[in-house]
Amino acid sequence: LQPDASRYEMWESSLASRAGLAAAVRLCSAVGPDQVHARSRALAARLRAGLEKLGASRLVLCDAPPSFDEAVAARLGASRCAHVTFEAESTLRMPASDIHAALLRMRIGASVSPPTHSFDERQWARPKVVRLSPTYFNTEQEVDEVIAAVGDILRRA
Repeated sequence: LQPDASRYEMWESSLASRAGLAAAVRLCSAVGPDQVHARSRALAARLRAGLEKLGASRLVLCDAPPSFDEAVAARLGASRCAHVTFEAESTLRMPASDIHAALLRMRIGASVSPPTHSFDERQWARPKVVRLSPTYFNTEQEVDEVIAAVGDILRRA
């Protein structure tokens, strides 16, 4: 056995995954990491604002507490990322898995995350959340279409 961590490496590796990662690194480098970050965060802010307009009685945004202060965070070198999470189980009894399935039928990429993604243990009893992650190659129109799609799903509930 090797004396280092290489002893745990599998003899197989995914060449497709490695090639995909290399292509992603080249693209990110060409666009610029700062531009990727800024664009992704701007689209996420647009998505959050649009989801907030759908109404707190219909869904609950979960990716930052209501008390989160962007200005204070910025002074500390922190910010919200481009992941937007929400749930409608506590308001409309609509599980995240149902919203996720409906979004997938509309060919909108999303995922479901457990509430244990929070560092606050009090949040772990909360329902699972839908996670949307706009990125720099998405458009404002696509974000608006996602907001409209979530609104349609909630209206049908």
